[in-house]
Amino acid sequence: LFSNVQTPILDLSKLTSPNEMGNVTLVVGGRKLLVSKEYLAIHSPFFAAMFYGKFAEKRKEEVEIKGVIYEEFLDLLHLIFVRTLEITNRTLLHVLKLADRFQTESVMDLALKHLAQTNGFDTAKKTSHC
Repeated sequence: LFSNVQTPILDLSKLTSPNEMGNVTLVVGGRKLLVSKEYLAIHSPFFAAMFYGKFAEKRKEEVEIKGVIYEEFLDLLHLIFVRTLEITNRTLLHVLKLADRFQTESVMDLALKHLAQTNGFDTAKKTSHC
């Protein structure tokens, strides 16, 4: 199923312009990102179902992702494709929210690891937003 999967994009700026790995355009907050549906599907059951299940998006070249802030979604993609973004207290909540929504277990693990290692994060904030 995923035999054509290539290595992850190391420069996320390539997602905003044509690139050799991209085969589907995600529209987030009115902005376009060209990504590999195979690579996303490997890291996310949500995207696997969207692109390879019985959904209309399976045949679309452009898919809108609603209810997501572009910059926050970029953080998620950065953690999926590059894995060098440092999760901070500022990014933790939206990373957790998006990792849960899009079922990216590896990103969720990174976020939970940060949460466990962070002593300075307000406990009330953790429980009220997660």
